[in-house]
Amino acid sequence: FINYGLIVMTVTHVLTHVFGGVHPAIFSILREEFSLSLQQLGIIAAISPLLQAIVSIPTGLLSDKFGSKRMVLVSLVVALLGALLASQTTNPLMFIVAISIVYLNTTIYHPASYSYTSNLFEGRDRPKALGLHGAGGTLEHAIGPLSVSILIGLLGMEWRQVYLLLGHPCSWA
Repeated sequence: FINYGLIVMTVTHVLTHVFGGVHPAIFSILREEFSLSLQQLGIIAAISPLLQAIVSIPTGLLSDKFGSKRMVLVSLVVALLGALLASQTTNPLMFIVAISIVYLNTTIYHPASYSYTSNLFEGRDRPKALGLHGAGGTLEHAIGPLSVSILIGLLGMEWRQVYLLLGHPCSWA
């Protein structure tokens, strides 16, 4: 039941979500560095999910048009670009754009990955495969903030370095 394709899809699912837990985990740092209010942080937190909602249907159509495998690769490139931009950001607006690009990656990824994973399996194995694939994304919701804690708290990295480091595996795809 577990095959190479499913392992690749699960790992890519982990990679697409790696950034989702980073910016909330560094809100206190962002608040201090950019002199942001809690209201401004709330807006930063809301913009990316709103963008995801707006582009969800078009990205599904793009997956149908260009193919799921190609769109999974596009999503990883988008994740890398967003991480690189986040690592270089110098102001809140630039950070919002970077985080929005990072979140856009997951919106591109999901329709394509579910289609690709579904096509790998038939019948009774499909729900198990989709469950394992989904677990990769859910696991990363925990690993993202934990990695921030380790990289910043224990290893003394700067938050920009965290984005740079976490974006590196996306470049392997």
